[in-house]
Amino acid sequence: MARKFHFRLRTVERLRKQAVDQQRRIVAEAQRAAGAAEEANAARNRELEHEREAARQRLDARVLDLPLLRSQQLFRAWLKGKAVETVRQAESARADLGRERACLAGASKRLKVIEKLRERQWQRHTAAAQRAEQALYDEAALQRYVRGEGARRGE
Repeated sequence: MARKFHFRLRTVERLRKQAVDQQRRIVAEAQRAAGAAEEANAARNRELEHEREAARQRLDARVLDLPLLRSQQLFRAWLKGKAVETVRQAESARADLGRERACLAGASKRLKVIEKLRERQWQRHTAAAQRAEQALYDEAALQRYVRGEGARRGE
């Protein structure tokens, strides 16, 4: 009877699987953050475009209200500043996502190394078990042959 397969690095494999799972969660969160930043950027751009259109319509009225124009200019400047800020946030989120994906790739690579090692050890274990089993069959066949020869000689 062959002995049971025992992978001594099972704990390391389990820890690396947990690390990969954790990194996947982090990447998913980074993707959500990047998506939210992109959406915020798009919303700011839509808001800025809407404000430009509203300003054009007010200018077409041909009634100039200087305090209103000044407040609109200040509001557009504020919106442009916010748009630049959201662009920076989106770029930062994309950079974070890239870093987290690289970390995930590294964690996956380390897990794959352990999995390959486990597979090789399993193959060695099964080959050794097959050799041991074949040796038992050979021994049994030899015993039968020896007993058969002895019985024929005695006759």
